[in-house]
Amino acid sequence: MRDICFFPVCVGGFGGKVGMATLRRNREDRLGVDNILPVAVDTNRGDIDVVRREMPAVHLSPKGLNAEYGDNELDTIQKFPLNFDRQRDQYLHRFLERHAGILTTLAVDAGAGTRPLFGELIFRVQRGVLIRFLSTHLSKALATASKVQPIVIGSGGGGTSKPGILEVCKLLGSMEGLSQTCSQGATRILK
Repeated sequence: MRDICFFPVCVGGFGGKVGMATLRRNREDRLGVDNILPVAVDTNRGDIDVVRREMPAVHLSPKGLNAEYGDNELDTIQKFPLNFDRQRDQYLHRFLERHAGILTTLAVDAGAGTRPLFGELIFRVQRGVLIRFLSTHLSKALATASKVQPIVIGSGGGGTSKPGILEVCKLLGSMEGLSQTCSQGATRILK
């Protein structure tokens, strides 16, 4: 077992591009890092389809498969926001009151469109999907090394990366978040 596995989480379109560029470099260009498990998270299906060829990736969309009262989660949330809000501090109910007229933009799976407000909605709606994705790949990383060093990559300015980076940091940078994403060896995850 190696000492450290680097775990880059590439968030948003820019993060995915940086992650792919890193993987394409020769091993010598990576400063001797040979135990690396990059993953990508984005809200744009087109970007995820490209990135998925290079690394594990998850597409987060409010049109997700996990609908409680129908096939389209975005439609379900619009019809039953208070049902979802039981675990989300009334966020979705307030969001829909203020921005219901512009939610059809999200139905095309083209990402958050440089609007952090949309990105935050997507990350809140699909938090369970993100947790399962990170948990699966953290377990793989822990199987190859005694410690795992997460590295969050993204522009920090886009509609996906701004809220996405914050959400990933909450999940991987605190014991509370790690209790949800890491079923074994949370103390082996470096901050």
